[in-house]
Amino acid sequence: MVQGFPEDEGLEELREATRAFFRASGLQQSIDTRYSIHTAHSTVIRFTRPLSDAPMLVARLAQYQEQFIGTFVVDVVELVFNDWYQRARTTVLLGTYPLGKP
Repeated sequence: MVQGFPEDEGLEELREATRAFFRASGLQQSIDTRYSIHTAHSTVIRFTRPLSDAPMLVARLAQYQEQFIGTFVVDVVELVFNDWYQRARTTVLLGTYPLGKP
């Protein structure tokens, strides 16, 4: 997991607009079903089988917790249908949306 820290309100505004759209759409949605999302973290790897040494992984993560890995600007988002693991065979691109002021 990579910790993310937004530099402005853009991410929260996008989330609120998305929530409002889904509430008004009548579509089944699971946004905030378990908890309200307020972070900008990203899962960058998923394991395909159980870890052989979980304590070692936790120690390594702690070692690099404050490691700065850079910044990036998001100017386009994609809405996809997918399973929990976002496997390529089950992921369908529903739309691409440019961000920013018109």
